[in-house]
Amino acid sequence: FLRLQLPAGSQVWSVFVDGKPEKPAYAADAVEAADPAVLIKMINAAEGFPVDIVYATPAPAVETLGHVSAHLPRPDMVVTHTRWDVFLPVGPHYGTPDSTMDLVVGGVWANPRVAGNEALRRASDAYQTQMGQPLRLSVPAQGVHFAFEKLYANQSREEAGFSIRYLSAEANQAGLLASGLGVLLIWLGIAAIASRRVLLPRGIAVASLVAGLAILIGTIGYLGTSPIVASAVALVVPFLWGLWWTISKLCLWRAGTAANG
Repeated sequence: FLRLQLPAGSQVWSVFVDGKPEKPAYAADAVEAADPAVLIKMINAAEGFPVDIVYATPAPAVETLGHVSAHLPRPDMVVTHTRWDVFLPVGPHYGTPDSTMDLVVGGVWANPRVAGNEALRRASDAYQTQMGQPLRLSVPAQGVHFAFEKLYANQSREEAGFSIRYLSAEANQAGLLASGLGVLLIWLGIAAIASRRVLLPRGIAVASLVAGLAILIGTIGYLGTSPIVASAVALVVPFLWGLWWTISKLCLWRAGTAANG
C-alpha cells in the first residue's frame, strides 16, 4: 500500500493505479486525525506506473484581501522530483508567492486545460498512454498560473506548500489610485521644502510628505498593490516640473531680451 497524508479536511473522489480504478482505505490510526491518511493498494511491476488521485480540499472564499495557501500530500516514500501547477481565479491581484518550493511560473494567464495537457506531455510516453481519466471536471477557460518545483519535496519537517497574498480587483484599483496620490503628496512636500516658488507653510509641507509616505507604505507595502502607477507618477512629475522650469526660464529670457531691445 501507498500511504498518503492529505491536507486537512480533504475528501478522496477517485483513485487510479496503472489506469485501473482502485478504492482507497483510510488508515486506522488516522480516521479521527485532522489530516486524513489514505492507503492506496499498489501492484507488483518491474517498471514504473502512474497513480492518479483526485481529492477535494475546502478553502476559504476569495474576498477583498487575504491569502491563498495550500500544501502537497505527504507520501510515505521518497519523491525525487515534484512539479505543482496551480491555477487561481482570474480577477484578484496576486502578490509574490511565499513557498518552500522553487517558483518556475509566476502569475501568468493560462488555459488550465491546455496547460494540463502540456504537463502530461512532459511525462514519458509510456506514462501518458497509461494515464486514466479519474474524473471529468468543468475547468474554467482562464486561470492565473503558478508552478512550483522541488527535488525531494516533503522529505523535511517543512510542508511543501505555498501562500499567496491577494487583493480584489476593486481594492487593487483603489490602491493604484491611492499610491499615485501618495507620490504626488511626496513630491508636493519635497517641492515646498526645497523651492521657494511653492508657497506652502513648512508644517503643511512636512505633513504632505509624511502622508504620502504613509499611503505608499499602506498600499504597496501592506496591501500588496502593484507599484506600476506609483513608479510612473514618480517619473512623470519631475519631468513635468523640469519642463515647466525650462519653459519659464525661456519666457523670462525672451522677456528680458525684448526689454533690452
